[in-house]
Amino acid sequence: MEKLIIIKQVFDLLFDDSSEEDSDEDIRVISSRKKLINSSVKALKQKINEDNDGINEDQDVAANMAKAHETFTGHAVPRMSAKTFKQRFRVNPIVFELICKDIYPFLHKKYGTGRNPVKLEKQVMITLFYLGNRGGLRIIASMFEVSISTAWRTISSVCDAILKMNGEKKIVKWPSSVEAEKTANHYYSTHKLKGVIGCIDSCHLTIRTPKHAKKSYANRKGTHSVLLQAISNEKMEFLYFYAGECGSLNDASLIAKSGLENKINTGCFKIAMDQHLLGDFSYPLKPWLITPFRDKVGLTDEQMFFNIIHTECLDDIKRAFGLLKGRFRRLNYIDCLRTAATTKFIAASCIIHNICLYNEDFPDEDVQIEVEEDEKECCSEHEHNVSASQKRVELMNELHT
Repeated sequence: MEKLIIIKQVFDLLFDDSSEEDSDEDIRVISSRKKLINSSVKALKQKINEDNDGINEDQDVAANMAKAHETFTGHAVPRMSAKTFKQRFRVNPIVFELICKDIYPFLHKKYGTGRNPVKLEKQVMITLFYLGNRGGLRIIASMFEVSISTAWRTISSVCDAILKMNGEKKIVKWPSSVEAEKTANHYYSTHKLKGVIGCIDSCHLTIRTPKHAKKSYANRKGTHSVLLQAISNEKMEFLYFYAGECGSLNDASLIAKSGLENKINTGCFKIAMDQHLLGDFSYPLKPWLITPFRDKVGLTDEQMFFNIIHTECLDDIKRAFGLLKGRFRRLNYIDCLRTAATTKFIAASCIIHNICLYNEDFPDEDVQIEVEEDEKECCSEHEHNVSASQKRVELMNELHT
């Protein structure tokens, strides 16, 4: 606007139609107008220069921001130490390269679409950073120079590929007879408890308050959550997981809904007659699932000792959950309204958890694994299975032989 006013003043001075009678007066008027024109032109140039400086400054800021992003994705990441890389992406560089290599056949869009396709390595980085940190999509999109929608699609597609990869490579799998025997030997040598091939438990993963069925997702603590039920061995590796059910379900209902018992009864998951899983008192007592003695009218010393050993063994699955949530911090609060997407993120995290442990990618020494104790509802069917009760008594007696 200021430039238009100055230009108008110049035109008015050049094309003024007023007549002058005296020639000397004409010279003075022309001289005066020349000075005014020069000052107006000078003011116009100054204004143009100021505007150009502002444009250049904006361009410099934009260039610096682009350079910063380019520095992170193109220069900072390759120059990161293994420790820094793991702090950012929650896995070490060797595991990262392994995931990129193994996921390639299962990723639908290897390099994305559009004018600036997202390379496979960058897609995996975006996904690992999302699962391993609590930052929002806007921050992640800015960091990796992609739009928010591209970041979301990338995370979703990579998690889909991880699930497909697990289906093909059996990263989370039920133990073979040889593997089960090794686990049983470990628990016997460390706790003198025979036949233990794994421990089962569930944990609550806090989610954003859902728009629908809020009461179904409300747990005993009053927060909204989904459940993760899993079985782990002595190495904290997951042998099985089932995720996504409402937080209001108890463990007895969850195990029935998961179909785990049906898989065991039909032989899909094989457990020898002298082998079993361990679970807490919230689970029903079964020949293949041994729970602790309930304190109804007081326990004997033998029963109390059995419960202590039982609890010590169960700490392995609790530590596995602690390691999982410590590595993938997104699971401490999943800010997502889509149940299917939430379940997918949990499943992908469990699979990567196993990949890390298989490749000896353990948490740093200064990272403490938090073992959470959720409030449990005692199973009403706890003591109804006679054969399971007899098996538990035999296991208790063998602790004292």
